[in-house]
Amino acid sequence: MMFSRQQYDSGFFKSVALVAVAAALSACGGGGSDRDRRVGTIGTELRSAQFVVNESLGSVSFAGGDTLNLSLSVGSGAFHVPDDDRDVFYTITDRGPTVPCTDTGEVIGVDNFCSNSNGSVFAQPEFRPQILRWKLAESGNNLTLDLVERTTLRDQFNNPVEGVPPSFSQALDEIPYNPNGNQLQRNPNGMDPEALVRLDNGRFWIAEEYGPSLVLVESDGEVVERQVPAGIASDLNGSTFDVKEDILPAIYAKRGVQRGIAALAVSPDNSFLYFAMKGPLANPNTAAVENSRIVRVGKVSLNANGTPNALVGEYLYRLDSAAQYDLQADGETAVQSDVTVNEMSAVATDDLLLVEQAGTASKVFRINLANAASIQGSEFDSPSTSPSLEQQQALEDYPFVVKQPVFNSATDPRAGGIDEIGTGFEGFAILNSDFAAVTTDNEYGLRGVQSKIVVLPIPGLLNGTVSPVAPVLSYENSAIASNGADFDVNAADIVVANPSRERMFVANNAQGSIDVFSLATPLSPTLSSELDIAEVATSSGITAGRITAMTLTADYLVVTIANANAQEDGVLALYDLTTLGLTATYDVGPSPAAIAADRTAARVFVANEGVPNNSYSVDPEGSVSVVDFRSGVTSAIVTEIDFQDFNTGGSRADELPEGVLITGPGATVAQDLEPGSLSTSLDGSRLYVVLQENNAVAKINVASLEIESITAFGSKDFGGAAAGLDTNNNGLAQINSRPGVVGLFQAGSVDCFNYSGQRYYLTANTGAPRQYAGFNEVVPAADLDGFNGPAIDSANPSIGAASNNSEIGRLQVSNVTGDTDNDGDIDEISAFGGRSFSIWNDDGQLVFDSGDDIAQITQAYLGNDFNNRDAGSIGQGAKPSAAVLVGSQGRVYAFIVLEASGGVLVYDVTSPFGAQFVQYINNRSFASDPQFDTGDIGPANIAVYSDTSGAYLLVANGRSGTVRVFEVGSTLDTE
Repeated sequence: MMFSRQQYDSGFFKSVALVAVAAALSACGGGGSDRDRRVGTIGTELRSAQFVVNESLGSVSFAGGDTLNLSLSVGSGAFHVPDDDRDVFYTITDRGPTVPCTDTGEVIGVDNFCSNSNGSVFAQPEFRPQILRWKLAESGNNLTLDLVERTTLRDQFNNPVEGVPPSFSQALDEIPYNPNGNQLQRNPNGMDPEALVRLDNGRFWIAEEYGPSLVLVESDGEVVERQVPAGIASDLNGSTFDVKEDILPAIYAKRGVQRGIAALAVSPDNSFLYFAMKGPLANPNTAAVENSRIVRVGKVSLNANGTPNALVGEYLYRLDSAAQYDLQADGETAVQSDVTVNEMSAVATDDLLLVEQAGTASKVFRINLANAASIQGSEFDSPSTSPSLEQQQALEDYPFVVKQPVFNSATDPRAGGIDEIGTGFEGFAILNSDFAAVTTDNEYGLRGVQSKIVVLPIPGLLNGTVSPVAPVLSYENSAIASNGADFDVNAADIVVANPSRERMFVANNAQGSIDVFSLATPLSPTLSSELDIAEVATSSGITAGRITAMTLTADYLVVTIANANAQEDGVLALYDLTTLGLTATYDVGPSPAAIAADRTAARVFVANEGVPNNSYSVDPEGSVSVVDFRSGVTSAIVTEIDFQDFNTGGSRADELPEGVLITGPGATVAQDLEPGSLSTSLDGSRLYVVLQENNAVAKINVASLEIESITAFGSKDFGGAAAGLDTNNNGLAQINSRPGVVGLFQAGSVDCFNYSGQRYYLTANTGAPRQYAGFNEVVPAADLDGFNGPAIDSANPSIGAASNNSEIGRLQVSNVTGDTDNDGDIDEISAFGGRSFSIWNDDGQLVFDSGDDIAQITQAYLGNDFNNRDAGSIGQGAKPSAAVLVGSQGRVYAFIVLEASGGVLVYDVTSPFGAQFVQYINNRSFASDPQFDTGDIGPANIAVYSDTSGAYLLVANGRSGTVRVFEVGSTLDTE
């Protein structure tokens, strides 16, 4: 197990290394259990296949409307018994063909068919839910599928279960109608099955949505008992089942309509039953949680005969945002309530696969309940708690379960012969380590869709993986490195560390020095010496300004120092890591801002911003300096890569995209472009240079040192799904969608990683407004009124809000950007920064954006103090300023610091299509007077360090003048 920057430094959390060793042993057959790993080695050889099930259910005529042909929908849930042959699996139907009353005009040709829209039309009220047993077989080179057993659910008197719902007084009620438009009589035995598992003794557990209920069923279909939430058994008076309230807390009665228990799993040893709600509880009501992403997952201990013993855990699962589906699937825009949990399966005890879906896209995630925080018995099991769990975005005391992507139907390649599945996964049964049986919901043919069963190859579904683990930071396992400087004097702007010498280097711009700390004991850092940059000034013949960047090679500390006159050339300096003596200096461009080394550390790249002076009378060109040490440091060659070819009239002027912001008064393109950060791809072939103020990125071929392309980042729609923002500094956290308002990404940092052999890079979208005496583009939105600034186009939906200081009138926006049709007015109100992090592919196309996640998470932890006491809400929000990518156990994690709000965010970004929030940590204490704030304030830079004792995260806090040293633990370490 290694924890490494994506450039691969070394060492990670030791507890995970033990897991990796254990997994490797079991994978080799030396003590592992085939049953636990569900390898499915017996039975028909599996291959990709798809089957259409066309079992007719006859036709139905709707009063005054259409006559529709019905067909069986075979798989609301699916399950494969680990001990069965790999070619055998079970599915279960749901309650039968129904049409939501809100959709009757579309489906049956009659609007307002129901007397109450809060209901459904049951096309076949007599439909009886069934358990179906299937078997795959070989026919030549193809597979065949046979239905070998059909079991109808029934009571002890052999009366079949039907799908018409009971009547509920303690839960949201759904009114059933027949095809004539008349209300149906309620059925206290009615069920809407959604999932099933089969126990070793032949019994089944079934999840159904109405109660919601957990239903124990004999192998012949007889219902043994129905477990419902506490307090609603009385609603099922008249039922011929044994209705109990032993397991589910009363809070589960607050399920939404058709949002009951949708997923079941059983541990391979049959000791535990797991269940998941389809979506967030309607708690306190449906409208209040329409954007909620929190789903409850439960764990029930089972007796030897399969009956329930007790609820032993309730855990929090976080759904992907609707925006994560929008970026990956064509068609209609998803809203958060479209995202649901559909299925679940156990790999081992507490190690589960879970299927999430929105529209036609389905995702399989692996989650880990081991050591997860349980809310069982907490205030969040009480319906009276306000705000409710479902109204939260995150809870510091109850972290979400670890969630890692396994498969994504929208982005992962389909196997040959498999059509687009189309309606998403309804049932999902693991057949063996590389194949799953997937069922789809055709709504019984009501909308002309066919029911499918697909044998889907998912290579490496289980082999070579271990139960999900994530990094954990805590202040209990951390330390502070300080040079004793005063507050807010820039005494800790940048940090890097060298494991082989056990040293940490901190840029101290208050003293004009680099502080050197010993990390012989990482959680007891000690200041050992200082490197005075005055020596660099003497050697290079400049007047030294600020230390602007640092990095490390095997032998040298590499530092860039700006000229005191920022419009003049800066300097790159090399310090010998053994002696700490100054070895050499090299001239680089004006305002050097960032450094990156190639994979061999034989060349160093420097981003030179070329910032203008305050009057904007001098504006040097931005550039990239390449310092080539391949012939030795004394014979180094410095090459400048400029952007002059992109100037008007230049040989590449027509290659500059329209969206690249060129706004400086009288500036050429080469002058206006300001390289602010850079990173090399993992294969070392490409250098990505972020042009922050210009909201763009340049891609450079490292071999030829040629600029391959410049790509505009574009803007972020703050009116989109899960992409709101707070636009007012009134002291209240108010995150709202703002259509017509966009954010210029203007990334402040960039780092690279690979996924499936392709290059990607991650940016922290800080924002970079130009504010100079000679040119200031920043105005409050209220000034876009045609008098104090250009007018907002009348078609912009936020034109009224812009004139209101209680809405977005105070929001800082650009007065020179946003005229998309070049008619002189502002079509898009353009704020600075995406208030997010983003993932881009090699061509600069947006793959993922965190939306308003940073705002939602920090607000959940900090309340009205988020966005730096809400002061940053009119500016750049929490201000994500820097990010570093590290790798462990085949995963890639992003650690992101928030300069304004404070703290560190952790995300699993292994799959650019499935980034997952892991943790937020912040010890800042907000005093009534800001000058008395305590804790780590103003984190602006971040680095990784590892040695034999473990892995460490180093965070430079510019305002508090300290470096926080975190030991990186794991979720295996928590209790």
